[in-house]
Amino acid sequence: MLKTKKPQYGFTLIELLVVTTLIAMLAGATGGIYLNSYKRRLVEKTVRELFLTAKYARVLAIERQQPCKLVFQQSGSRKSIAETAAEKTAIGIKSGFWLSMAQVDPVTAEVSELVIRNVYSKPVELPEDVKFEDIRIRPAEIQEQQNDQEPTEIVFDPAGTANAATITLGDGRSRYTLTVSAATGRARIKFGPADEEMNDMIDLDL
Repeated sequence: MLKTKKPQYGFTLIELLVVTTLIAMLAGATGGIYLNSYKRRLVEKTVRELFLTAKYARVLAIERQQPCKLVFQQSGSRKSIAETAAEKTAIGIKSGFWLSMAQVDPVTAEVSELVIRNVYSKPVELPEDVKFEDIRIRPAEIQEQQNDQEPTEIVFDPAGTANAATITLGDGRSRYTLTVSAATGRARIKFGPADEEMNDMIDLDL
């Protein structure tokens, strides 16, 4: 009686290598997609915080009838207004933004910058992969620019106006631009970089 060979089940070495390679490729692609998605969410979260901070600055200036400043600090930047404010208030932010208002000491009459810290506003430090890709602020008066330094703060006035500004945040791949209207002090967000020309924006939904 002839004995038939039982079929052998299993995978060859080549099949195992092919399957392992496919799994590694899929895992790498999935990891890259997840990482990019995570970084994009960081940019979106940060630009939303900037948007809400700008809105609150406008409201605060009108309510208190006193100018409110949205100050920016970039890591590695030259000595600037923002760095001076950071030293005076000991904020300790390498790169980020915050609100400040002038306060007068009732005893000495000395004027200093008070950093706004409450449930609506606090200093925000940019995440590691997020940075200011472009900061363009039009000063209210030419004489405000000193030593050829670019303005590093947006001033919101009690009348509801502000410096025209475009602030672009990004991680090298995803970027959003905050635009502040000089006429109304209102802020808006758009996806992508700032336009070549800083055109003032006029809001009709007052």
